[in-house]
Amino acid sequence: MNGHGGRDGQWIRCDPSGHCQWIARTSVAAARVRIYEAGRGALAEGTQIEATCGNARCVNLDHLRVARAVAGPRPKGGATCRRGHELTAANVVRHRDGRIAYCRACRNQRRRERYRIDATYAGREIERQRRRRRAS
Repeated sequence: MNGHGGRDGQWIRCDPSGHCQWIARTSVAAARVRIYEAGRGALAEGTQIEATCGNARCVNLDHLRVARAVAGPRPKGGATCRRGHELTAANVVRHRDGRIAYCRACRNQRRRERYRIDATYAGREIERQRRRRRAS
């Protein structure tokens, strides 16, 4: 195996079969875009690159191809989450810096599903709700 990049050559590691893996701390997706643009030219905003070899960390330029172009038009009527719930002030929990942390409808849906499947979780939730009622 030999390495490429940086002072110590520790960003990309290649094996004799031609598979090169991204081993730095930044995301593989960002690395693929940078490597693809350096080798083949500029990409449109939002374009994603995938490896045709199936290796999750592969960044070999010969194995990279454009997977998805810019996303289509946004749905009308405002922003929605991944699952299609409308993102209103009442339905969104935000980080301190203003970014959206999660959609309340999605969180509630996940909790209902887990409550139905996991008896231990259901017992803990029932006890937690009892404690909250007693405290108020």
